[in-house]
Amino acid sequence: SVVAEAAQRSGDRASSAHALEQVFSSERAAGKTTGLMQYDVDALWNAYIDYALFIGNQSQLLIGQDKKWLDAATTLMEKTPVKARAFLALLMLRGQDAGYRRLAAQNFVDSLKSQPPGRQLLRQLFLSSHQFSRLVQIPLTVRYALVDILIAQSDLESASRLMATVAMPPEGSDNFMWNLRRARIFILGKKAAEGAIVLQKMLTPIKKLSDGDADKTLQVIFDLQNADENAHALALLPMISERNTDAKRRREIDYWVAESYKAQEEYSQAARMYLQSAYYDKSDGLDIWGQTARYQAAEALAKAGLKLDAQKLFSQLLAITTEPGRRAVILKQLQSLQQGENDPE
Repeated sequence: SVVAEAAQRSGDRASSAHALEQVFSSERAAGKTTGLMQYDVDALWNAYIDYALFIGNQSQLLIGQDKKWLDAATTLMEKTPVKARAFLALLMLRGQDAGYRRLAAQNFVDSLKSQPPGRQLLRQLFLSSHQFSRLVQIPLTVRYALVDILIAQSDLESASRLMATVAMPPEGSDNFMWNLRRARIFILGKKAAEGAIVLQKMLTPIKKLSDGDADKTLQVIFDLQNADENAHALALLPMISERNTDAKRRREIDYWVAESYKAQEEYSQAARMYLQSAYYDKSDGLDIWGQTARYQAAEALAKAGLKLDAQKLFSQLLAITTEPGRRAVILKQLQSLQQGENDPE
């Protein structure tokens, strides 16, 4: 900050821009500095513009000659990156051609995103500046980069807000994976409804979901369940089951549906889906998955007040279970239900 102040007073535009980059590359900077020397991040944008205009005048570059500004920035980047970024900033903010403005934004991002200080500087320049009072004013290519930066910094709520302004995937990206990522960012950023809408729109036109894509989608729906957004999960899980014919996966989906019903305290529905999972595709329910689902069904039936049905299930499980630890757990549940029946009203 002191160097920037001294450089401005002496008219040293290069040192001023370089010093301000150092100030706002720090994680301690949050859009403005405090103390004796006070700056907000717009001081850096102004320093870029001032520096670029000064050099441009010396080189007889005129506003509107977008290609010449971009070519000059490209030539300068390796040896004098601050000067190059000043040219790119001018082109990004004042360029006449939309295509060149996009290229300037992409080159500006590319010059900074490889190192943590540069990523921090990008965050400050675009998210703490009056130049971009609304997120949609930030160039699209910059928004893509900022989402990655915010996720890496564990700022998922900010990433979610920014992702809400980005409807289309970057050029060359896989549309399915992009939408999954977008949905997950929304969910983890406490925008579960937006995430669910993305998944629903993504799944609706798909007639058949591959095993790999089904598994990847389930992982995002588990994020909904972990966020206690079970109503959204219940709307989406059947869509996967309808689009994937694998019996094992459908059996698992029935179980996860039951888990969401249980989380919503809809115990009768939960018990029904646990049992459907246990006996799916003519299974006898004797395998480990079936036994687990039947145990969960018995617990749900008990919570639903259907204690006789719960006792029956626990008794069946006790008859086929040999592992001592599991037998002890089942027996305890059974005894608890039986004692409840004998308690005076």
